Formats: sequence, C-alpha cells, structure tokens
Amino acid sequence: MTRRNPLFPYVYRFGQPVFDRLFYHRYRRAALSNASGRLLMLGLGPGTDLRFLPPAVTSVAAVEPEAPFRRMASRLADRHGITVDILEGTGESIPFPDNSFDSVHVGLVLCSVDDVTATLVEIRRVLTPGGRLVVLEHVRGEGMTGRLQDLIRKPW
Repeated sequence: MTRRNPLFPYVYRFGQPVFDRLFYHRYRRAALSNASGRLLMLGLGPGTDLRFLPPAVTSVAAVEPEAPFRRMASRLADRHGITVDILEGTGESIPFPDNSFDSVHVGLVLCSVDDVTATLVEIRRVLTPGGRLVVLEHVRGEGMTGRLQDLIRKPW
C-alpha cells in the first residue's frame, strides 16, 4: 500500500459527518440493505457503515489498513453494541481463506487501493459461489464539483 498522509484518518473522520448528512446516509443504507449472511467490509474506515447493517447479516469482519481508522471503528462498534472482527490488511491481500463470505461490502474505498484489479480478484476469492458484492463508490464530478474534488484530494 502506498504511504498515505497520516492526518487523513482524522480529517476524514471529522469531515465525513457533513457529507453523510447531506448525501451518503441514504446511499449507505441502500447499499448495505443488499448484504446478507457472513459480511466482509473492505476498507472499513472509521466504521460509519456499521450503523447500517441489515438484520440479514449474521456476522461481520472487516479489513482496514489504517490503525487510526481501526481504533475509531472499534470504538463505534462498541458504542453501538456491534460485534465485528477488524483486521489489518488491504484489498490486494485480504487475510481470509477462499469462500469465507456471503457478502463483501466496498464503500468509498476503491479510490484508495493501489491496485483495483488485484482487489477485485481478492474479493472474488473470498466470496462464496453466488455471493454478493455490495458497492457504494464515488467518481470525480464534472465542472465546478470536479475542480473542488481535485483541490480537496491534493493533500492526500
């Protein structure tokens, strides 16, 4: 994994609630409503998506490369009474055996992996046959929105 700005987890954690209230809460809930069974959350970040787990999910594991995010997610899970096994790792090398999960959730993370193709290969490996990939992603906007995104992205 490419070395990231060590401040990113903290800036993201404090800026994220604004974007969530304005845009993402409904999208997070909608995306996760498609998850069921044993769920892997890839790139858990501060754990925001844990709050939107549907009843059909029977167990949760997560992979997150950033230690500050793992700590934030663990605290959030504890506060909400959510049991989750959070491991250090990256999308390119998921630390679970083949066919381990019925669902894999990727939320706003593909922009942060070093190798998208390797990450997708790993996701396929850990999904059971017929398993479900649940995706919530973002792309660069057009016009002024895109230019604003470019400015925000530069420090990271």
